[in-house]
Amino acid sequence: RYDDAIDDLQQLIEAEPENAQAWIEMANIYRVQGRLERARQACDELARFAGRETIQICEIPLLASTGKAEEAYQQLGELLPKVRRQWPDALPWVVATQAEIARALGLDRKAERHYLAGLDRDADDYYLLRGYADLLLDDNRPGEALALLRDHTADTGVLLRAAIAARRSGDERLAESLKQQLHRRFVETRLRDGQPHGRYEARFFLELKD
Repeated sequence: RYDDAIDDLQQLIEAEPENAQAWIEMANIYRVQGRLERARQACDELARFAGRETIQICEIPLLASTGKAEEAYQQLGELLPKVRRQWPDALPWVVATQAEIARALGLDRKAERHYLAGLDRDADDYYLLRGYADLLLDDNRPGEALALLRDHTADTGVLLRAAIAARRSGDERLAESLKQQLHRRFVETRLRDGQPHGRYEARFFLELKD
C-alpha cells in the first residue's frame, strides 16, 4: 500500500519538514513505484537542509536505478567508513546496497564479499539473507543456500528461497514441506484481505509449481 505510506509521510513532513528519514523513505517509495522524477524531487528537498552523507543515502539507490551504478558504487565505498564510525545501524543497508550494485555490474565475487561482511555483523538480517541466497542460487550452489536459510524461514522471502534451494538440491521431501508452508502463507494473507508479495508469488508458481 505504497500510496497510503506516501500519504502518511506527507502528513509527517507537514509537521516536521526537516525530518530527513521521512524524505529518504519518500524517495525510496517513489523509486520502487518507478516514479523516478518524484524520487529525485524528494532528494532535492532533503538537500535544502541535510548534510552530504544524508543526501547520498537518499540519492545512491536512485543513481543505481538510472544508469549510474558505477557512481553509486563508488559513493557507497566513500560513505562506508563514516557509517561504521557514526551510524553502525545503517551498515547492513550499505553493504546490502553495495552487493546489489556489484551484482548489477557483473561483479559477483565482490558482491559475495559484501554479503558476507554484512552477515558477519548480523547473521539474522533477512534482506542480506535473501540477497546472498539469490547469488548462491544463480551461481548453482543450492546446498550452500539451503544451509544459509533453513533456520530463518519465519520470513516469507527466505522461505521461498529455501524451498527453491531444497528442490534444486534434490531434497524433494523438504522442498514439498516448504512449498506447502509458502502456499499456506499466501492463503492466510488473502484471508486477512491482503495481497501476497507479487514477486514472491510469481516466483513460487514459476519455480515450485512449474
